[in-house]
Amino acid sequence: MSLDDVSKAIDILAKLLNVIVWPAVIIFVLLRFRKSIGDLLSSLTEFSIRGAGFEASGKRKVEAAAALGAAFARPGLSDAGPHDTRLASDAVEMVTPQVVRKASNSCVLWVDDEPDNNINERHSLEAVGITFILAKSTEEALERIGGQSFDAIISDMGRPGDPEAGFTLLDMLRAARNNTPFIIYAGPAAIKLRSKARQKGALGSTDRPNELFILTLSALRQT
Repeated sequence: MSLDDVSKAIDILAKLLNVIVWPAVIIFVLLRFRKSIGDLLSSLTEFSIRGAGFEASGKRKVEAAAALGAAFARPGLSDAGPHDTRLASDAVEMVTPQVVRKASNSCVLWVDDEPDNNINERHSLEAVGITFILAKSTEEALERIGGQSFDAIISDMGRPGDPEAGFTLLDMLRAARNNTPFIIYAGPAAIKLRSKARQKGALGSTDRPNELFILTLSALRQT
C-alpha cells in the first residue's frame, strides 16, 4: 500500500469515526445530563412564555375583571355591594400565561335553560381562553356529553320539570363513572346546597361570579 493510499485510508477512518463518535457523544451527554438540560429548556420556555405572555395575560385580566364586574349586577345575587370590584379583581389575579395556555385548550359545557342570564360570567371566562358549549336541558347536556369530552361542566340547579336538575345531571354522570369536574352555578339556594353538592361529587356550588371564575379555573387544573 502506497503512502497516498495510507493517507486516504486514515482520512476515511477519521471521517467514519467522526460520523460514529460524535452522535454517540451527543447521545451520552443528553442521557447523562438530561435533567439539567430539561430544566434549562423548561426555564427557557417559561422565560419565553412570560416575556410574550405577560402583556397578553394582563389584557385578559382586564377583560375578565370587567365582565365579572358586570356579572355582579345580576338580579338576585346574594350579598352584592360596593366591594364587588375588589372581588372581581382578586379573582382574576390567578390568571397567568400558564393558566391562559391551559384555558385556551379547554372546552366547558354550560347547562342552563336561560343562558343569557349568565352571559357576563361566560365572557369573563372566555376572556381567559375557554371555549363553551351550551345546553338548555339535561337531555341536551347528556347528548353533548355523549358526543365529546369536556374539561368541566357548569350547571344551574332548577329547570322546567325538575327543581333539582343540576343534581339530577350530576347523579347520572357519576353513576356512569363520568368524573368530569362539575360546578353548580345557581341562585341563592346554591349557597345552602354547597355541602350536599360536594357530597354528590361536585367541585362546588355558588351564586357568586368571582367564585365561579375561581372554581372553573381550578377545575381545569384537574384535567
